[in-house]
Amino acid sequence: MFTTREIFYTTAVPAGIALLILFVAWRPWRRSRPVVRGHWGAPLAAGAAFATAYALFDGEIPAWPPSQARHWLFFIALALTLLGVDDAMPSGWLRLADWLRSEVALLVSGVLVLCLFGSLLSADTWPPPIAARWVVGMTAATHVAWVSAERLSARLPRVAASLVVFVFTSGVAAVTALSGSLVYGRLAGVLSVVAAVAAIVAMLTPAFTLSRGGVTVVVPLAVAILLLGYHLADPGVGITNGALLLSSLLLPWLSRLPPLRRRRAWVRGTVAVVLALLPVTAAVARAGIAFRQAQRQDAAGLQALRTTG
Repeated sequence: MFTTREIFYTTAVPAGIALLILFVAWRPWRRSRPVVRGHWGAPLAAGAAFATAYALFDGEIPAWPPSQARHWLFFIALALTLLGVDDAMPSGWLRLADWLRSEVALLVSGVLVLCLFGSLLSADTWPPPIAARWVVGMTAATHVAWVSAERLSARLPRVAASLVVFVFTSGVAAVTALSGSLVYGRLAGVLSVVAAVAAIVAMLTPAFTLSRGGVTVVVPLAVAILLLGYHLADPGVGITNGALLLSSLLLPWLSRLPPLRRRRAWVRGTVAVVLALLPVTAAVARAGIAFRQAQRQDAAGLQALRTTG
């Protein structure tokens, strides 16, 4: 179970950091739109909140080079924050066309996967053909989720886009926690809190968006946690639950179909959020059932030991 301190580090600390940075970046109390917009705030808020919460959970900053796959998440968060802030700035050195930004996302997704699972690959835990399939598959999943969330954030109503990301990250948090890893669950929970704060700021700021910066940090990190939960948690997330969670970033595209495209923004946004909720609810329900079954089996095993003893 989560302790009071862990709940505080998962909710209040990241919420306070994200809210402060986003308010400074976007200044929602101003009625006139600023010349320089605060797109840089979302990646900085997400990265700072995640890195701070991570260090508080562990009581220290991970050493370099990371000794565990989980420790890579801290440094990946810092790298994605730099990438996101640069992408958000009008004068950033990596200002690229949309199609080229997608290729950069593919490259970064591949590097992310290799960093997370380098120890397994170097230890020959996976035979080469299986390792190649897993690396390609995980890279593709990260890239598709990243690009889909980025483009959804640019096309959906601003509050709905943040809520879709919130639904996805909350699902990752719940499923990983129920599947055997409170560590990954609380880290994903930090990202869901940041997405929730972004939704609140979006309600107050007409120009707010998670695209060009915010998605760059939140979504790849959440997918990385999901991948670690699948391979390293006990008993693990499971392929079906993982696919359901990832589909929550794809199904909202149905809200862009012609019959809905001409509807009001709140209608399209509501449909998009509901479409994201459906697979996430199914994944959390499946994980909850598996969790209760595991608890009953453990209780039965303990009772059998007491009887035989």
